[in-house]
Amino acid sequence: MSSPSSAAAESARTELVVTLDDPTQRSALRRWLDESEELHGRVEVAPPVVEPGGLGPELEIVRLLLESGGVATVLIESIVLWLRSRRSDVSVEVSIGRKKIKVRSGSLRNASTEDLAKLVRSVTRELTEK
Repeated sequence: MSSPSSAAAESARTELVVTLDDPTQRSALRRWLDESEELHGRVEVAPPVVEPGGLGPELEIVRLLLESGGVATVLIESIVLWLRSRRSDVSVEVSIGRKKIKVRSGSLRNASTEDLAKLVRSVTRELTEK
């Protein structure tokens, strides 16, 4: 039986789903997120969900349970920087609930710091506004 405080903490969490189009990149993204000082211990990576009757997920998925909205911004920034560091062209779809945004690594390679900051703010706003 869970306590009222643990139930409230569980309901305060936000699930952010990151879908990768390249299954070979899943472990690289997980390592990148694990190494982030700002995210360390604040993000829980859950296993991908397999649809009933399915053999496995069609795309590689990383599920993240966020404790607060501020962590969403840090996480999105980390994902954008990870995408920029990829040598191959990788596409990532980030979603919270029914809201989804897709970002490709190729569009970020030559982006300025200002453009990256604008992208992070835009993606965060789109995904977290009610």
